[in-house]
Amino acid sequence: MESYLYDEIFKMEQKHWWFCAKRKIVLSLIKKYLPLNSPEKDIKVYDLGCGCGMMLMDLSKCGYNALGFESNNLALEYCRKRGVKAFNSEITQKIELNDNSADCVTLLDVLEHVEDEKKVLSEVFRILKPGGLLICTVPAYQWLWTRRDEFHHHKKRYNKNDIIKLFKSFSQCNVILASYINCFLFPIALCERFIRKKFSPSASGDLSLPKFGINAILKNIFSLERFFLKNNISLPFGLSVIAIIQKDTKR
Repeated sequence: MESYLYDEIFKMEQKHWWFCAKRKIVLSLIKKYLPLNSPEKDIKVYDLGCGCGMMLMDLSKCGYNALGFESNNLALEYCRKRGVKAFNSEITQKIELNDNSADCVTLLDVLEHVEDEKKVLSEVFRILKPGGLLICTVPAYQWLWTRRDEFHHHKKRYNKNDIIKLFKSFSQCNVILASYINCFLFPIALCERFIRKKFSPSASGDLSLPKFGINAILKNIFSLERFFLKNNISLPFGLSVIAIIQKDTKR
């Protein structure tokens, strides 16, 4: 990903509705399946491709033992500014972690950046404990491809069936939930992308914070989806796909 995009993400992800709501959804799912009042006192959550570390900060504040792994030096510098634990690691290679050591792994908008998803996922399942969870998000629908995907060095976008098929190719895991997210705002997003494509096709689509309370409204609408997902209700469409995968307890 281009370095200037990490500058943008660092500035925006603490307040921008999309980042805030997505983190809220992911945290609600982690809390459901790995509650902090469980007998396991030290719940290890590894965020692979952790970016600038905002997810790590939220996980740590909740009481999880959160570690991040990231290959971009600028992103790691931002992690240090936030005071979170993040290490330089290329997730397409072997990660310096013990087998069966993680209670949960998060891959949040990471798989779309790699050529060989199965190689990355094999490493994820190596470090996950039996019964451990993987929470994965990816951008949805190849037909929604824009110039911003190119600036972010995406290889592809996915539909829900792509993700289910990908994970079912691994015998050691079970798909607990696969759903679209950012469903409620999908019609608005489609209109916005159509307008941008029509009138400014060369624009990178840099992020900006909506004004006049709109940012808070959008955040609250998107965040509502967590109540459906926590009850295993799959949403029919959306801008992203989320999957919850459990490693086989026999492994």
